[in-house]
Amino acid sequence: GRVVEGVPVFGRAYELVGLGWLFKFTEWKVMKPIVRWGYEMFAKYRTSVTRGSSLKDLVEAHRAKKALRKEHVQEECDRCNNLQR
Repeated sequence: GRVVEGVPVFGRAYELVGLGWLFKFTEWKVMKPIVRWGYEMFAKYRTSVTRGSSLKDLVEAHRAKKALRKEHVQEECDRCNNLQR
């Protein structure tokens, strides 16, 4: 297999569903740098744009949720252990 990254991913994906012609303009010499810049800006800020949070904030929220879940499980175990005594 081959890893495809960046803008070419979209062209390839659209080709696979028969809509490759929609992304042909991204291969034009004059458009490539503009499209690449646009994609890089989108990629850099996509989590803020699509989810309203930065990637760092999303990772921190996930870790906090995971720690809370672990704490909850421990409390449940303690409660069960106390009932068995």
